[in-house]
Amino acid sequence: MWWAISDQPPDPRADLDEASLRLRIDIDPDAGRADVRWLPDGTHAKELEPTIALTVVESSCAADVTIPAELAVVSVPTARAIAVSYTTDGLRPANVRWSPSAS
Repeated sequence: MWWAISDQPPDPRADLDEASLRLRIDIDPDAGRADVRWLPDGTHAKELEPTIALTVVESSCAADVTIPAELAVVSVPTARAIAVSYTTDGLRPANVRWSPSAS
């Protein structure tokens, strides 16, 4: 995640080609939960039962985003393992169950 203060340059994600994105992870370490989405087919990783919604910061220039409890169903260690798997080979991680989007 990229953070900025007033004397830092603009967000480097501004020229990012969103169509090329494949994996999105929204994580709240304090809640111990994450939402992990495989963007090409809209599936979500599912590990735990839903308990709480998450509030995450996408950008210092935008309002917080609420992730519904039904999507925040991955533990922080599993989210990290998914990130490591994806960065290793660029493929959809196989170390978690994927299910259709809940919303």
